Amino acid sequence: MLFCTGCDDWFFEEKPGEWEYVTEFPGEGREKAVNFTISDTVYIGLGYAFRWNDSYDITDTVYFNDLWKFVPSMDTWKELSDLPFGNITDGLGFSIDGKGYTILNLDNKNTVWEYNPSEDTWYKLSEFPGFLRKGAIGFTLYDKIYFGLGSAYDTIIHQRIDATDLWMYDPELNTWEEKALFPGPPRNNAAAFTIHNKAFICTGGEPPFNFDSMRDSWEYDPDLNTWTKKKDFGGYPRQSAVAFSLNNKGYVGTGTDYPFPGSQMADFWEYNYETNSWKQIAKHPGYTSNATGVVIHNVCYTGLGNHYFIDYKTSVYKLTINN
Repeated sequence: MLFCTGCDDWFFEEKPGEWEYVTEFPGEGREKAVNFTISDTVYIGLGYAFRWNDSYDITDTVYFNDLWKFVPSMDTWKELSDLPFGNITDGLGFSIDGKGYTILNLDNKNTVWEYNPSEDTWYKLSEFPGFLRKGAIGFTLYDKIYFGLGSAYDTIIHQRIDATDLWMYDPELNTWEEKALFPGPPRNNAAAFTIHNKAFICTGGEPPFNFDSMRDSWEYDPDLNTWTKKKDFGGYPRQSAVAFSLNNKGYVGTGTDYPFPGSQMADFWEYNYETNSWKQIAKHPGYTSNATGVVIHNVCYTGLGNHYFIDYKTSVYKLTINN
């Protein structure tokens, strides 16, 4: 007879799903890469990678400005024109109406850039009117970009701001509008996904140093401009996780519970909007944080990310849900 004390409830649950290796990203491994999808193509680039010097200081960090496209149906990669800026430490990617968009932390400002795939060119559109920030969340609803939370910094008085603000950007009008404040605790590197024209925010690290991680979940309704507390994330508290939505369900996994080496996770969880419940699915093949996740033609692809602090992955996997 086997006894287990202190085991987690989910240890015995069925774990549907299957991860399959697909390809290798041809660029250098990195974390916090910007990614978005247009038609049948995945676009991915930027990000950074720590490099240890002889004194074991992270002073040789590499910031990437390359951009690549991947066509899963053909299993082909192509390098595109480098982005016209470098030293990007934080970025988020979106796609709306055949164009790519990214909000970048550049020159002490968060700026919006639009990518035109037919021209392989970038255009600067707007500067974010709120406080400069890193570790923000972003998502799209009704062809609008939402951006907020994260670790904010007032560059005038040189003071950190515990950010709970949320802003909506309209690419067509090139305008910003502040929305309802997030009612939960401030956080960095939270996970965000959308279902049924609503956004869901969960997990994250406590600013400013991310020493504590979270597992609470919240729903944002853009029609009512309201937040609602939902069932806590099913796994352990974490930050820098991958999140996406597929077939009207949300998925969150990997990440780290502490911003130091050796704390990466591989478990993955499915959120059911109808029952407001979480269920564990198959474990991801890699223990990574700040990886990428995109959905194209109802198939999710994840890759890259930080593995034990200075080991950066280039492998790409796809997820199949068995149930």
